[in-house]
Amino acid sequence: MRITTLIATSGKSGVSRFPVAKASIDECKSDKGDGLDEIKLRKALDCDGILFSSKDNTPVFAFAIEFLRQIRSIVERMSANEGPRDAGAAHRERRCQQRIDRGRTAFVRVDVTWTGGHIRVRLGSGNPRDVVGNAEACANIYAEMCSRVLVYMQGVFMDRRRMHIELAEGPGCEGVFDRARKMNDWFDRRDAAKAEVDAANARRAACRFCVSGFCSPSQPGCRCYRNGRCEPAEMPEGLRAPEEAFK
Repeated sequence: MRITTLIATSGKSGVSRFPVAKASIDECKSDKGDGLDEIKLRKALDCDGILFSSKDNTPVFAFAIEFLRQIRSIVERMSANEGPRDAGAAHRERRCQQRIDRGRTAFVRVDVTWTGGHIRVRLGSGNPRDVVGNAEACANIYAEMCSRVLVYMQGVFMDRRRMHIELAEGPGCEGVFDRARKMNDWFDRRDAAKAEVDAANARRAACRFCVSGFCSPSQPGCRCYRNGRCEPAEMPEGLRAPEEAFK
């Protein structure tokens, strides 16, 4: 199976046309309740941007639907976090859509195959028509997002479902999975550290050792202890912002 996302840009705006599954995994379960229905899976994935192979099987279909769900979830969160649109945003987005319709795009491609008893996923990107502007750069960013999702899914499928997932780097994506593993590890450590900092600051509000801004008697093991004072706990250096960790 080949999953293709088209990307076009105009100025600082970009549009990506990626496939969206028509149903969830749960909606593709067999009516008898004994697993997944391959016919339902195929119908769920019958959309623009997906090219089937005669060798596609149930694990390939299920992996593809979950991958598309993850990607859609991330894109929707990113869109929700965007600031207010400026006056020219709608015009730029129309130009992006026109460029997609004319084939003036870069692309990101995910090939999912069943090989030797396991799933093999190959990630690649390209700009075959040498589209100028930011299309290629945006494709690289999108490919990096895909790589992080695929690395995460590799771990989940292997840990919970005992299914081996092989990740392969195609053209334009050399080294992308190593970077994705480092980024995923950094975000995991960042989230764990943030949970500890938030818990320490919550305890600080009612801490009996916090006396007029001082720690008395001193509790050097506390995250809020600073040279005898009681101060809000902070994130460790290197875990405060991704741009600091991945310069």
